[in-house]
Amino acid sequence: MASATALPLKSILFTGTLVLGIGASRANLRSQATSFLTGPGRNSRILAAVILLANLKNVPFAWHYRVWGAILRHCLFSKPRIPPALATSTLFLPVISSSYSPLLECDYNLHKSNSTYFSDLDVSRSHLVCALLQPGIDRIQHNVQEKLVLDKEGRPVRGGWGIMLGGVACSFKREIGYKKVEGKGGKDVDEKAIFASAISKYVVKLGRLTIHPEVFLQASGMLPPKPGGWSSMSNSGESTPETLEVETTDVETAEVEVTDEWDWRRVEAENKKGLAIAEHLGALDALHHEFTGSQAPALGRYRDFVSM
Repeated sequence: MASATALPLKSILFTGTLVLGIGASRANLRSQATSFLTGPGRNSRILAAVILLANLKNVPFAWHYRVWGAILRHCLFSKPRIPPALATSTLFLPVISSSYSPLLECDYNLHKSNSTYFSDLDVSRSHLVCALLQPGIDRIQHNVQEKLVLDKEGRPVRGGWGIMLGGVACSFKREIGYKKVEGKGGKDVDEKAIFASAISKYVVKLGRLTIHPEVFLQASGMLPPKPGGWSSMSNSGESTPETLEVETTDVETAEVEVTDEWDWRRVEAENKKGLAIAEHLGALDALHHEFTGSQAPALGRYRDFVSM
């Protein structure tokens, strides 16, 4: 999910109704199809239609349809129904989304261009975040009633909410040719089937307040009970971790027994393994201070052919 805010339901319903109305008012589709396939210039039209259909993924607004289709599917039309007893065990499971690499996404080697991986990641992340955290999204949308996040006076924070993409890093393993592929958000052990690996950083906002990840995960029912409690949002709007010092140090030194039960120790241990990788993404923020082109000579200044 590149980013998500409050769902524009009125606009979506209006647009859908308008499209259906226009479609219903059109002339007979059969006669139009006959004219399209047999009329003057049919060869050019058929060729254009074939090229369009073969590259349907890259037509205008196709990205918006794919991303919003994933968001609306999980948050509106087909909400996940994960039993509370199984919710914690799904926290680190992957999601799989199928796609393909059309000709317009290929570079001069006829392989999927590196830049196009990120548009597929947007779709995969949208499925992952919304399928996993839909209950938390719903509670943030209704924070006035849920009182999940409070201000300094203890009143529910008001304002628009958003899940903002803060950063992405991608490592390419093997090239993808002109074929169908699958995007998997989460973990997968079959390294031979992996073409690229990516890690993303999200920030959850309510108004101007940043919501702690543990608060959001807890609101989604993804965290098991923990002695002392997980992090919470204080009246000042800050995250206050409520943990037992003795218990947390045990996780760092003791091996977690692998069982079917996902207790807080197992979740914490899995989280620490992920943080070891995520720290490298956070370290990339230091690159913002490395550009010197505004203060020192640059190698060159070049314009792209579409720049003004």
